[in-house]
Amino acid sequence: MKPNAFVVGQGWSTVLARLVLGYVIALPFIVPQVARNLGARYTLAITLQSPTTGSLEIVHDLGQGLADRPFATVPLHPSDQPHEYKLELPPGRYHRLRIDPGTTAARYTITKAAILSPDASPRTPIALDGLVPLSQLAIVERTSNRLVVEAPPGATDPQLLFTPRAPIVIPSHVLNPVGSSPFTIAMLWLCGIGVVRVFELALHGSHVAPTLARVRAACESHPRKAVAVIAVAATVVSTYPILFLGRSLFSPNIGGVPMLYGDAPFTPGSTDGQFEDPRGSDVWAAILQDIPHSVVQRAALSEGEFPLWNRHNAAGRPLWGQGLSFLLDPLHWLTLVTPNVALGSDLKFVAHRLVFALGAGLVALATTGAVVPSLIAASVAPFAGVYAFRLNHP
Repeated sequence: MKPNAFVVGQGWSTVLARLVLGYVIALPFIVPQVARNLGARYTLAITLQSPTTGSLEIVHDLGQGLADRPFATVPLHPSDQPHEYKLELPPGRYHRLRIDPGTTAARYTITKAAILSPDASPRTPIALDGLVPLSQLAIVERTSNRLVVEAPPGATDPQLLFTPRAPIVIPSHVLNPVGSSPFTIAMLWLCGIGVVRVFELALHGSHVAPTLARVRAACESHPRKAVAVIAVAATVVSTYPILFLGRSLFSPNIGGVPMLYGDAPFTPGSTDGQFEDPRGSDVWAAILQDIPHSVVQRAALSEGEFPLWNRHNAAGRPLWGQGLSFLLDPLHWLTLVTPNVALGSDLKFVAHRLVFALGAGLVALATTGAVVPSLIAASVAPFAGVYAFRLNHP
């Protein structure tokens, strides 16, 4: 191969290369612009005052009865003033909506409720007299602009029901062209091309080009090591809250999962009263199922037993389903040998991301033989959103 084989020639090939690189550089700025327009959603806006923490949950009925679990959840902000909460409505034909104003015993005040269009304009106002107590709620006061309901002591799932006169149809695709235009995207693209040109000028006549050449030569001489380095770096960046900020994927503060206490803080010794909105994801599975499974496995192994049976659930349940217990997963042993089960589970999650990044990069290298695409595959793999879904839906 000639020494200048990698140099882009003059003419149209150079122009095309700059256009492509400019597009790649501008893409992180173009995507939010497009998503803001094509991803606009209808929302259910509720102005609610709650004296305690908890979560506001919405359950829908699409013609087959009320769903088993909420499709949208947001954390409540305890205050003596009403706060507006917005929950996205997925496409569908809504026959009924169940509104759970909280998850604990308290007095809740609702002053406004409406379904909003993507541009935040009212689409379907919800009259307060149309909200009917369904469970664990009693009406304290009801006027045209104020509804006060109270959940008695011991309540864990207070519910209000809204039944529209006709089903509310939320379309599956919403296009909102306001706020972005082809001109905006074109300007971003031109800025990307400008960055490419400035970078080209900076390379010529400086020490940067030889350095990049040495880095490239090292990557081509040791492609597997290069993939491994990139995979580790990308995994660290994608999981930095766990590795450096003391965060955990197995905390009850994710979604407000009730543990020993039904209200935050949920565990003894904790002082953190805030929790993260899981955006409708079922985060209970990992905390209320996977962690207890790991504890039972650790106890059995410490007694010299192979954990095939969970004697602590009902009258006993099988514990050999690999899709749920993970016992034969080699990386699951991080959970079993680490003193803290939650810490071990976090480390297992990070390790799985690293293995996936390594695998994606090495498979790309084996199939294409090209170093740069393989490095790109390894660097992108840890950011795949499937991990959050897989964690909570074993």
